[in-house]
Amino acid sequence: MQKIKSKLTIFIIVTSLFTLVAQFLPRFSLFDWLYLLLSPFSFSFKIPQVISYEAFNLIFRLLFLISGILYYTSKGKQCSLARFLFSVILIDRAVRILKFLLPIIFSFSDFMARRDFSDILLSLIANVFWAYLSFRVLSFFNTQKKIHLIIEDYGGDLVNYVVEAKNWQRVFHLIIDSIIMLIVFYPLLETIARIKFLVLLLDKISLVIGDKALVILIFASFKLIFYSFFEKIFQSSPAKFITGTRVVNKSAEMLKFKTIMIRTLSRFVPFDILSFIFANTGWHDQWSDTLVVKEENIAIQE
Repeated sequence: MQKIKSKLTIFIIVTSLFTLVAQFLPRFSLFDWLYLLLSPFSFSFKIPQVISYEAFNLIFRLLFLISGILYYTSKGKQCSLARFLFSVILIDRAVRILKFLLPIIFSFSDFMARRDFSDILLSLIANVFWAYLSFRVLSFFNTQKKIHLIIEDYGGDLVNYVVEAKNWQRVFHLIIDSIIMLIVFYPLLETIARIKFLVLLLDKISLVIGDKALVILIFASFKLIFYSFFEKIFQSSPAKFITGTRVVNKSAEMLKFKTIMIRTLSRFVPFDILSFIFANTGWHDQWSDTLVVKEENIAIQE
C-alpha cells in the first residue's frame, strides 16, 4: 500500500512540474508529443476579457502540484484535493473521447481532412491513458475511505449514526460541480456545433419544443450524465471529494441507478438550492430517500 502511495506522489509531482516548466522551454516535435501525453489538464474553456484557457490550465496544474505535496507531507491522509483533480481529469477525458468519436460517426471525411493522423492517434492515446489512470486512482482512494460513524451507547445497546454534510457544504457542492460541468462540457458543445447532422437534428427539435426548452434539455442531459456517472461509480462528485462526503441511501448503502435518476432529476425543480438553507437535506435528498454523509480515513481508525 505504501508503495502505491509513493508512486502516486512521485507521478503527481513530476507530471505537474514538467507541464509547468515545459511552457517556458523551446518546443520541438517529440517534446510536443510528450507534453500532450503527460499534461493532465488541457481545457479550451475561457471567459472572454476575464480569464483565458491558459490561465485555467495554469491554475489546475498548480493545484495538481499542491495536491501532490499535501499527499506526501500528510503521508497519504490528505487526498481531498487530489481526488477532486483526478475526478476532473476523468470526466474531462471521458468527454474528450466522446468529442473525438462524434465527428468520426457523423462526419468522418471532414474530420480526417482537418487533422493529421498522428495527432489524432496521440490525442486518443493521451485521453484513454488519463481516463484509465484517473479511474484507477479514484478507485484506490475510495478503498482508503469509509463512512464516518458516531457510536453511542444506550444502556448497553450500541447505535451507529452517520454524520451528514452541513448546509454550506451542500451549496458549495452545487456551485463547484456546476463550474466543473461548464468547463468540461463546453468543448463538446463546440464540436456538436460543427457537425451538420447534429445541428440539423437540434434545429428540428427546437422547432418542436422551442429554443429555451432545447437549451434546458441539453444542459439537463449533461447534468444527468455527470451525476449518474460519479454517484453510481464513486458515490460522490468532484465537489464532494473536496469536502470528504459521499451519497448513500437511508441504510447508508450505495445507491441504485433508479435512485440516482430520481435524485438527479429532482435537482431541476426550481429553488431546490434554497431547500438547504434551513436543513442539511434538500428536496432532491428527501424525494430520493438519500443522504450526503461525511467520510473518514480508514488508516486513521485501523
